[in-house]
Amino acid sequence: MMSNNDLYAVALSVASGISGALRGKMELSPVELFEMLGGASLPTQPFIAANYPSTAIDAAKAIMEKLERTKSIHLLHYWNDAYPELLRQINNPPVALYYRGQSPPERSVAVVGTRKPSEYSRNVTRIIVENLVRAGFAITSGMARGIDGEAHAGALACGGSTIGVLANGIDIVYPSTNRDIYHKIIENGSSSLLSEYPPEIYSGRWTFVRRNRIISGLSAATIVIQAGVKSGTLITARYAAEQGRDVFVCPGGALDEGFTGSHRLIDEGARILYDVDALMESLTNELQLNLFRVGADFVSDSDSGSKIMRYLSGKSADIDTIIRECGIPAHEFQETLVLLEMEGLVRRKGNILSVG
Repeated sequence: MMSNNDLYAVALSVASGISGALRGKMELSPVELFEMLGGASLPTQPFIAANYPSTAIDAAKAIMEKLERTKSIHLLHYWNDAYPELLRQINNPPVALYYRGQSPPERSVAVVGTRKPSEYSRNVTRIIVENLVRAGFAITSGMARGIDGEAHAGALACGGSTIGVLANGIDIVYPSTNRDIYHKIIENGSSSLLSEYPPEIYSGRWTFVRRNRIISGLSAATIVIQAGVKSGTLITARYAAEQGRDVFVCPGGALDEGFTGSHRLIDEGARILYDVDALMESLTNELQLNLFRVGADFVSDSDSGSKIMRYLSGKSADIDTIIRECGIPAHEFQETLVLLEMEGLVRRKGNILSVG
C-alpha cells in the first residue's frame, strides 16, 4: 500500500536539480522536503521524463502505480528503517532504491574489476569470494561482464548472498550475457538486485559512474581484483576511499598493463591483498568499526568511540593504557565505554577490553 512518504520520496528521487539542496536536510520528512524545495512545480529529470510525466510528483505517481502492478519490484527509500545503514552515511546517498529479490543485507564487501580479466584474476576472484561467503559476507558488485559477473556467480555457486547494483532500471537485464545471473539472484532467496533508477530507464555513461558510489557505499570494504589504467573500477575504489572504507587491491605483474590501474591505487595508499586470513581479520574489524560509526549517535559529537575502536582493532588492551594512548579524559572514556558496551561493540573482562 502506497504511503505519503513512499510517494514523496520517489518524487524527490526523480526531481531535477535538487541533489545539492538535499544535503544536510534529510532529517526532514520527504513530504516536508518536497514542499520546501518547490512542491508540485518540481520538474522531472530529463532522462526520466522521456518515460514518465514531466513533473516530479506525477512521475512518482506513475512509478508507484507501475510497482503496484508488477508486484516483483519493491521500493526502499532513505526514510525506511530497512535502508542500508552504511549507505545512509555516504555523501550523496540515493533517495530511493528499487530492488528485486530480497532487501540488501548489511554485511557485505564489494568485489570489482575489469570487464576483460586474465584467467589469473578469475581464479583469484573465486578464491576470495568463497572465503568472504564462508565468513558471512554478501558480495556486492556491478553486474558487468568480467570480474563483476565472476563475483556474483561465485557467491551464488557456494551458497552465499550477492547484491547486484544496476546502472539502469531494475527491470532491464544489462548486459544480456548476465541474464542467467540476473534471474539466479532474484531466485536465490537471500540476494538482491538494486537500482536507484525506476523501471524502463536505460543506462547512460554517467549512470555507471553514479552506480559505483552505491557499490562502495553498501560495503564495509572494496576489493579490486584487476584494473587497467582507464578502468571504471578505479572510480568505485576512489568512492570507497572518500567514504572512509578500506580498499584492498590484488597486485599483478610489474609490467602487466592490465594491472596499471591497480598498481596506481596501491601507490595512492590502497592496501595490498596478499593473504586471505589477514584480509578476513581486517574486514571483520572494519565492519565493526563502520557499524559503530552508524550505530552510535554520539559519534557525530565526539570521536572518542572511534578512537577506542581503532585502538582495539585486532587486539585487546587494559583500560588505563587505552585512556593514556588515546588521550581521552577518564570521565569521557567511561561514558563512551558504556555506550560501546550497550551497542555490543566491545566486551570487558576485568580491566581488559576487546572488540565485541
